[in-house]
Amino acid sequence: MPFGTMRTIGRILMIGAALLSPAACSLFKTKTPAAPRGFLFPLQEEARLDLDGELIGNPQIRAGKVYFSTRIGTLYAVDAASKKVLWKVEAKPPAASPPSVGSDRLVFADKDNGLVCLALDGKELWARKITAKLSGEVVLDSGRIYLSADDSDLLALNAADGTEAWRFKAGGAIRTAPIIWNLQVIFGTDEGKIYILDPQGRLGAAVETGSAVTGPLAIEKNRLYFGLAEGSFRCLDVAIQKDLWTVKTGGFPASRPAVDERRVYVVTSNNVLYGFNKWNGNLDWWRMLPARSPFSPAVGEEQVFVASLSPVMTVLKKTTGEYAGGYSAGEELRSAPVRIGGNIVIHTYAQETAKAALIFLKGTPPPEPAKKK
Repeated sequence: MPFGTMRTIGRILMIGAALLSPAACSLFKTKTPAAPRGFLFPLQEEARLDLDGELIGNPQIRAGKVYFSTRIGTLYAVDAASKKVLWKVEAKPPAASPPSVGSDRLVFADKDNGLVCLALDGKELWARKITAKLSGEVVLDSGRIYLSADDSDLLALNAADGTEAWRFKAGGAIRTAPIIWNLQVIFGTDEGKIYILDPQGRLGAAVETGSAVTGPLAIEKNRLYFGLAEGSFRCLDVAIQKDLWTVKTGGFPASRPAVDERRVYVVTSNNVLYGFNKWNGNLDWWRMLPARSPFSPAVGEEQVFVASLSPVMTVLKKTTGEYAGGYSAGEELRSAPVRIGGNIVIHTYAQETAKAALIFLKGTPPPEPAKKK
């Protein structure tokens, strides 16, 4: 072989070795494992607050605080960072609903058919007797308080003083708490309609559903998710009042659906948690729950947390619905789990002893990375 050819081949081999060296190093170098996402098991109790009575509804989260009311009438505010009670107020008459929390105040219904408004430091701003018979949840949003009354009336009150702003009469009993979308007020009725009202209480649309609307509504962007008494679950584009998809579930939704970037998660009255593709309604997975669950699921980075009327909270993988872990609280769970910061917050109640607790759970710390020798 001529000397020039040999020299050319030698240069090519040297260049190739230089180019391959970094790749070879990276090929055999130990890959650093990705940081774990979600809660690692076993879950651990970080703090427990003993309460006066069972919660009404679910804890409400706002700006790092947890607000809730109990059935003996006490209102609480808890700081999630310190796990300490900031204040508690003995409501007289006792509270009859969970508080709805806004940017500077909260409001709740009492057992005397009245509304009470507190500042976020627990000081009373106003209290007002309502002549109509109140029912359902109280919703505070954008300076207005919304609630159903006399079965088929929707009331809008001014949050500043509780005076009536407007009243709308639906064609049937209102079975869902109103939700606010682009300043419009949306709710469902047992006559089989979804009502959409403008901020002044004027009818924008009444969408026929074919069956009574049951359970709380959930909305994301312009997609409204809701269940029907016939045993189906539906997605409606409220901007154009068009059905996007409907699926049969066998039972009606027992709590507010949860939505993330890919799925809508629905607990139904036949003790099933469904994970539907939120865009087309395709069923990604479903799982039976250990007991009846009237509670909304809580969604994390990789996990779904769901409580049932038992001591056990079940945790599933979001992508497959496979069992990821759980937590046994010892006493029966009585509210939906809620996520706040690095905690899952649950509520337990023992009927025999009338003892209740709010429990802050955290995941097991990830293992320390192995030190290089």
